[in-house]
Amino acid sequence: MTHANTSDRNRARRRGQPDGRRRPRRPRDPGGQASGIFWDRVSRLVLALRRRLRRPSRRDGGDTHRPAASPLARRWRRLPWQLRALCFAVVIAICVGGLVGLLQGRAGSGGIQGGQAGQAGEGPQAELTDSLSATVGYSTLRATSSTRNLAQGDLTDIERALARLRAEGINASIDLETIDGSLTLSYRETAGYYSASCIKGLYAVALYQRRIDTGKVPLSSVQQTVEQMIENSDNSAYMSLWLRYRNNFLGAWLNDNNVSLGIYDTREDYLKKPYPTSTPEQLRQAWRSMYAYLTSNEGNSASLATFFQERSVSPIKDVLEAKGESNVTSMSKAGWCPKNEGSDDEPASNDAGVVIRSHDEGKSYVVAIMSDASSDLDALKPLIKAVDDFVCNRHGPSA
Repeated sequence: MTHANTSDRNRARRRGQPDGRRRPRRPRDPGGQASGIFWDRVSRLVLALRRRLRRPSRRDGGDTHRPAASPLARRWRRLPWQLRALCFAVVIAICVGGLVGLLQGRAGSGGIQGGQAGQAGEGPQAELTDSLSATVGYSTLRATSSTRNLAQGDLTDIERALARLRAEGINASIDLETIDGSLTLSYRETAGYYSASCIKGLYAVALYQRRIDTGKVPLSSVQQTVEQMIENSDNSAYMSLWLRYRNNFLGAWLNDNNVSLGIYDTREDYLKKPYPTSTPEQLRQAWRSMYAYLTSNEGNSASLATFFQERSVSPIKDVLEAKGESNVTSMSKAGWCPKNEGSDDEPASNDAGVVIRSHDEGKSYVVAIMSDASSDLDALKPLIKAVDDFVCNRHGPSA
């Protein structure tokens, strides 16, 4: 009777329940199924070996003897060592294979979940809007459109370009408006920067409109100097014109075209130095009027426009040429200045001008990008490309 009860208990123990009923199988998710099967088989193998190898100790006269070896253990010891080594290798291979299957099962489960998440993200496109904003550092990057053709994420590349500049200790600003006025983009547009040679572009257009086209100054007396000043950014050429004609006509031109005062209280303060501090907003406003003149074919505007198109240094020009578009032209004037110890001049890397795409004023724009990078125009190129891509890649019609 005792033997029968013991057998019943053993059967119940093997089944996992005191009353002999099997445990209900737990539902396993796809990622954990391989894990459960693997460890269940391993545990059963270990328990079976323990039952076969372990026998109760014998006691005789109070002395404790070593546990007697089971028949399975004695057979194992009789096997040649080469065969035992092979068995060990097989067991290790099984364990390794189970572990690899476990890891693959988990990875597959993650891949399925990732795929489901990806499919969920491929739903309807983001809702279009007419304005976007994003915080970069302590300032806000803003875009506005006359139509609902902007989507969340459109500003991402510009944000990253600005963040990279900030990480390098460079402050940068943007002010942009399309020719048809359908899109604006701005970031710290009222911050002041050393204008450097950007001022030469404004000076040249004002000189032509206010002095040369009116007949007060003969074109032949200044044309070559202006060409050197714009195409090669010749400082000596600029200073020779500034000392000869000063810049009162520039102040009148700025006033007539409603260019803001920037950081200054009066226009006279702005004109005191040959190289004043300017804001991107000022340069963008000025280039709006400069574009109108340079494309008007009035007076001597065509020859001056050629100088701007053939400028030798311009990150805007470099970026557009790298993109390889055939229907785009640009005019701009860059300015740069290194950081010099003991000098009042601030470090600067700027470019301001106009990008023109034939028969598409919604993707043509005036832009000013300024920074305090020390004579590093290449640092602006990722930002310039991100800005141009943003203008060109709007959703739906551009206007």
